[in-house]
Amino acid sequence: MFNNEHSEQPGYLYSIEHTLRENGGYLKECAAAVMNDNITNFPVFIFHKGEVAWGENITPEGESAEWQIHLTTAEDLIRRGVIELEKAKLFVAGFKSPRDFACVLALSKTEGAHFIFYPYP
Repeated sequence: MFNNEHSEQPGYLYSIEHTLRENGGYLKECAAAVMNDNITNFPVFIFHKGEVAWGENITPEGESAEWQIHLTTAEDLIRRGVIELEKAKLFVAGFKSPRDFACVLALSKTEGAHFIFYPYP
């Protein structure tokens, strides 16, 4: 999905893509579980390397990837001010099908924060 030739995407996205490809089925199951339990219709996976106190740590056991993964909701990110209240309606309106796409909040000390919608494998 991310092509590093002539790409303007930050380099860390390639390692996120690798992690998504390796764990896509598991992440899709996690998203389906929170939707089926009526917790949210907007699951968000936080990919990070440091400490994050948001959501639930769902990093696969024994995972040696460079990213930690937490699962939270768009509602929680709005409540915490990560998604600005005045932009919340636009964010939710543009949210791709969570049964087909993983919504990732990629947190990087050098690149900042980016939302990515990545199709499940």
